Amino acid sequence: MDTKLIFLVFCSTCLVTTNSIAQISSKDKQLWKEYAVCTCITKAMQRDSVSNLNDISASIYFDYLKYSPKAFTIVNKYAISLASRVKSTGYADYGSAKPYFFECFKLWNIAETEKVLRGIYRYKNK
Repeated sequence: MDTKLIFLVFCSTCLVTTNSIAQISSKDKQLWKEYAVCTCITKAMQRDSVSNLNDISASIYFDYLKYSPKAFTIVNKYAISLASRVKSTGYADYGSAKPYFFECFKLWNIAETEKVLRGIYRYKNK
């Protein structure tokens, strides 16, 4: 009896997870990934005082994506955590230079990004 109940709960959880990622349109998914990369690059470069960026890209994504600010907070925290992982290459010929774009573009294809995107669908404005 308990095994059937556990199985039922497990199956319903899988269904909810599958539906939430399926409900994010491919256009929104693409825009969210671009926004995360943009935020990662900006925060990594600001952290290292590489540049005083006067870039408005993030606000354009805010206009395009019709989600509540809570969704942006979630993606920002994720992108900032990735930005903090950008390290110098370790190759002598590059000195202490860091591959900001190279590391942040890795956001595109990692499972961690998909997991974050699954969690923000509930914040889509109707």
